Amino acid sequence: MNEFVLVARASLEAVERDEAVALASIVRVRGSSPRHTGSRMLIWPDGRIVGTIGGGTLEWRVTEHARTALAEQRPRFTNYVFDTRGGPDSVGLCGGSVDVHIDISVREFAAVAHATLAALERGETVALASIVREGDSAPQHGGTRLLVWPDGRTFGSLGDGGLEGRVAEDAWAALAERRPRYAKYGPNGASARPEDVVVHLDVLQPEPTLLIVGAGHVAQPLATIGSMMGLRVCVVDDRSEWANHERFPTAAEIAVIGYEPIHEILDPIPFPMTPATYVVITTWGYDLPAMEQALRQNPAYIGLVASPTKARVLFKRMREAGFPDDAIRRIGAPVGLDLGAESPAEIAVSILAEVLAVMRGKSGQPLREVRGARIDALFARPPEGGAAHVTT
Repeated sequence: MNEFVLVARASLEAVERDEAVALASIVRVRGSSPRHTGSRMLIWPDGRIVGTIGGGTLEWRVTEHARTALAEQRPRFTNYVFDTRGGPDSVGLCGGSVDVHIDISVREFAAVAHATLAALERGETVALASIVREGDSAPQHGGTRLLVWPDGRTFGSLGDGGLEGRVAEDAWAALAERRPRYAKYGPNGASARPEDVVVHLDVLQPEPTLLIVGAGHVAQPLATIGSMMGLRVCVVDDRSEWANHERFPTAAEIAVIGYEPIHEILDPIPFPMTPATYVVITTWGYDLPAMEQALRQNPAYIGLVASPTKARVLFKRMREAGFPDDAIRRIGAPVGLDLGAESPAEIAVSILAEVLAVMRGKSGQPLREVRGARIDALFARPPEGGAAHVTT
């Protein structure tokens, strides 16, 4: 379950129980930060939380500010700084800063969250626009959230038709880019607002699916860790004694399908393979028909658990069956990152690390090689005060 779905459902339950609860959202990040824009956390007056905005000092301080906001019935908009000098106001040493909006009107968020969850379940991508600041403070009124679809539909209100029109245009651009935005709207144009309005635009996409074809030993840690990562896990196998909820308690759906090994005929896999689907094929013997079904659809990722020799044999057979090379090359084999993995759990970590890199458009390289230049520079010059002497 992804974090928006987790927080949204918890907010609906809190409203149903008529509980006081605050919603803290990271709406802007500058420099390094533990979490990204759009990270959310619910905070109750007793300090309970659902979700996370990064843990540590930041999360502790935001929790205390949220409890104060609930007690005073006043929302907050605060900039938290990760000061490398470790001053009294610092929330860590990351070197960046985050703007956090603490909203106490969770009933309004819950209404929009309900509509958002329904859209995501239909496979729709939407933009959620939230007013997080008016002038120098958080908004003190309702009408601060608007849900925008790519086709122009909206749900909710920002309390100002002119502002809604301008925000909707930016929401469509954010949807096209699949990237969140942080925008300021001045008191001019079609808007009747007398002060600057700051809006956070978050792009919410359907929950990504991890489709595991083959319910063997590697599949179990794949399903467990995949669920922890927020992936919707679906498992397919031809053996009911392997593919069941006792072995896969975190799976959203499990399907047992037929396979005829003599002619290698596999029943249709009953789960759609969309651009939000990440397919891992790890069967006892029907890899070939499973790969053929995957290539006839459009998943974001196809990984095959196989040795280079086995993959070469299977790919050669796919060539002979008429699949072009560029299609076959979409299948990652051997699957996963080079971690020296051997056990089923280690192999699962290797595979899901690669899946995450594909999801986020990252290289999969060690972070010290990607972002460690400033650290390397420290060791490229002698320490202040002269060279260090080490004795043993």
